[in-house]
Amino acid sequence: MNDGESLPINDHSTNCARAGAGYSINYMVDQADVTIKDPTGALQTYVDTKTASGKPMDVFLKATLFDEQTAPFMELYTASRSNWQPAVVGTIQK
Repeated sequence: MNDGESLPINDHSTNCARAGAGYSINYMVDQADVTIKDPTGALQTYVDTKTASGKPMDVFLKATLFDEQTAPFMELYTASRSNWQPAVVGTIQK
């Protein structure tokens, strides 16, 4: 994912927190730019319709799926961030 365009985002949304961690580290990409090969048919697709906009449009790929990761450039839904979790210095806070 180090293509020079996709940078990781720390997502502190309630839905991401409830998915198993206090927040989720994701790459947000356009669906048209993603090709997933699944020769065994093992993958599952989950659509989250309880988003802030109510319109799920982007694809979020877990950053931990990749061997190499870069530091996040942005943190989203920081109002939902756990009070013990500090902001990542140098990132955009939204």
